[in-house]
Amino acid sequence: MGRFKLLLQITALLGGVVVLAGCTQPGETHMDALEQAQSEVRQGLSDMAPWKVDSVEADLERIAVRFKDLDWLTTDTTLTFSVDDADIVGDWARARRFLKDGPGRLRQLERDAALCLAQTQGLLDAIEGGAQVDAQGTPMDEAYYSREVARELKVVAGWLAAWEETERLIRLGTELEQAARPK
Repeated sequence: MGRFKLLLQITALLGGVVVLAGCTQPGETHMDALEQAQSEVRQGLSDMAPWKVDSVEADLERIAVRFKDLDWLTTDTTLTFSVDDADIVGDWARARRFLKDGPGRLRQLERDAALCLAQTQGLLDAIEGGAQVDAQGTPMDEAYYSREVARELKVVAGWLAAWEETERLIRLGTELEQAARPK
């Protein structure tokens, strides 16, 4: 009977180890999504590197100078403009519209990217560390992680959309500004 009891205890212990080994801790299923989100933000930052704030500001300044020159030229009432001239001025106006808030957008995107990376890393650290409660004392169970990860992934998706739109506007503005430069 003693051997049977010992065998039963060993079996129960091994069964418990197998069950525990198959279990995941809360939030563990979200780690891949968080790591992927971080990777996408880092890639966006890398793609943003060629777009320098001072370059966009220089493009805007060149356009502003052209408009000042145009204002000066239009004070002469005998001056006539062709359709081609109007097209060029229209390109300047469109380029200025595309670029007008480019420098501010780039600066804000850099700040927001740092926040996205910090928030996703904070969740990853909490999951890996097996955190039980957050700073407000809220229990960090699977529902908590599902909610918080979904929130952070939505923020990252918004950041990526903002970056894509900013890149499109700056690219279009820069191309128009360069094409409309006096030859």
